[in-house]
Amino acid sequence: MLKILIIMAVAVTAVTFGDIFMTQGMRSVGPIGLANVSSPGALWATIWRIFGTPKVWMAIVCMATFFFLWQAVLSWGVDLSLVLPMTALTYVMNAFLAGPLLHEEVSSQRWAGTMLIFLGVVLVTLTGKPAATP
Repeated sequence: MLKILIIMAVAVTAVTFGDIFMTQGMRSVGPIGLANVSSPGALWATIWRIFGTPKVWMAIVCMATFFFLWQAVLSWGVDLSLVLPMTALTYVMNAFLAGPLLHEEVSSQRWAGTMLIFLGVVLVTLTGKPAATP
């Protein structure tokens, strides 16, 4: 179980930073609307602008890290009903990082919801036992 918790903590941290980097990258790209995709030339220019942004690539690497760690955990025969709720910790980590890294204001209602998510993850994790590895 400790191995699963460690891998899931790394995976959740990776995807959380992926969310942060993607937000920063796309904010630097600017708004994308119909005008950005109205012609093949505009579409390609938008794609180049997105993928020419280093933070977008950092996000992709972080999200890919999550993806491969997630595949590893699932390959061990762990119950999905145990590990899937652990991924909800991204909501908790995003709430904590949104203020300092994205300069967002997290309201008390969002904090209350975030704490409910955290308590749910703790409850599921404490009551679950991973399936035996085949």
